[in-house]
Amino acid sequence: MGHLAEAVTISEQKKFALAIVLIEIFCVIIHGCVAVYDNDPDLPDNAARYPMWQDINVMIFVGFGFLMTFLRTYQFSAVGYTFVIGAISFQLYPIWEAIWKCAFDLDAPFKIHFNTLTLMTSSFCAGAILITFGGMIGKVSGFQMAVCIFFETIGFTLNERISINMGVADIGGSMVIHTYGAVFGLILAKMLSPRSSFGHKKAESNYISDLTSFIGTIFLYMYWPSFNAGPATPGSQAQNRAYINTMLSLSASCMMTFLISLLTRTEDKKFNMIDIQNATLAGGVAMGTCANMNILPVWAILIGALAGIISTFGFSKLQSFLENKIGLHDTCGIMNLHCMPGILGGVWGAVAAAKASSRGDNAAQLLEVYPKSSDADWSQSKQGGIQVAFLFITIGIAFGSALFTGFMMKLLGNTPTQLFEDGETFHIPRIRFEDPEEIITKIPKMPHSQVLLVTEQNGSKNNIDGEKIGMIELQNGASNTISYQTSSAVKN
Repeated sequence: MGHLAEAVTISEQKKFALAIVLIEIFCVIIHGCVAVYDNDPDLPDNAARYPMWQDINVMIFVGFGFLMTFLRTYQFSAVGYTFVIGAISFQLYPIWEAIWKCAFDLDAPFKIHFNTLTLMTSSFCAGAILITFGGMIGKVSGFQMAVCIFFETIGFTLNERISINMGVADIGGSMVIHTYGAVFGLILAKMLSPRSSFGHKKAESNYISDLTSFIGTIFLYMYWPSFNAGPATPGSQAQNRAYINTMLSLSASCMMTFLISLLTRTEDKKFNMIDIQNATLAGGVAMGTCANMNILPVWAILIGALAGIISTFGFSKLQSFLENKIGLHDTCGIMNLHCMPGILGGVWGAVAAAKASSRGDNAAQLLEVYPKSSDADWSQSKQGGIQVAFLFITIGIAFGSALFTGFMMKLLGNTPTQLFEDGETFHIPRIRFEDPEEIITKIPKMPHSQVLLVTEQNGSKNNIDGEKIGMIELQNGASNTISYQTSSAVKN
């Protein structure tokens, strides 16, 4: 069985390498034929956008990457796959975006015009795919993720092009990025999660992995205003509103998360790190659609507070309910952080758009937010209807494209032989911090009458498997050995 599992892993790694080669060849051919630098003299200042794009990159590679390191034995994979997902998306996104632009406008030339905004929207595409990855992390192979990236990029750019043609206002992507990526990921999680992933002993965190994950949370929290304001015209009133609304919304969701975590975790009335790592960010997700709208600061606070409440409730109650009732194993809880707050943001964006002209914005300010507002037949009520219609379109495209992608991932790839385990695809250092159960497997077999006693950081002593134990001491010297001494039985 061990040799069979190793053969499957090697086969998946070879297929992953082949997929990288084929995708790169595809990208080189297309970019070589149609990609050019954008030299439009009327283009907004690229230099002004570059710092915003770098902020977004910090969110993508550091924020998302480290947020997913909560899995105690999947940290290399969390950051590593985040890295390569972002790299592949940067090359694929402009290709499919140009293809769909030509498909919707047959007179448009098939050209990829590279500028800082192109790089920024490529990062947004990577963000949607990373949200999808969050629902499946630890349960799919690298090759299966390569298949996912290829097909999800097609669906993402189609949905984005529809939003542009419809004149949808969704600057921070509550619908285009978060709802699409989350629905896509939830469908794949339902299709691809093996039964062995439910209750898996490695699908959990430890003290160190929770801390590294929290680092990702802090980076996301700090840079989210740039994520929501980045596409806006530099220095515009709309961009200024996006900064302010996003930060107010985030602060409210953070406050509500700490409150609701205490109220819903009824066992011991302590904060739960799962809630704090994730639901605190729900305000940024929910503010994506209406970040640049003139909604007044108080509504930004209320939207963020509601998003924090919904998200925390999802992590504390809904996630386990869905896992038990419908068999939905959502590793990172993308339903709670991205799907529900994303839909909330889309709905509130429709309400705000329906009141678009009642806040005193002039025609130029409205056009900055609503691309179709200069049309003769445009009205705020029509814009509200467009926003609602696009929310359903997003869910439909994500659902359909995920079904096809999931089928291809199952057909072409294989489930990892070791779930939630870095060692499946990464070389692991010989010296690593290990959990007590892993340490014990490396200690010589002891008489049945003896047992190992592990002293944890908080000073408590754990009895393992009901046997008598001795003290375990890890030596960090040159010998790198594990020594122990026996003692009488100790029970908690």
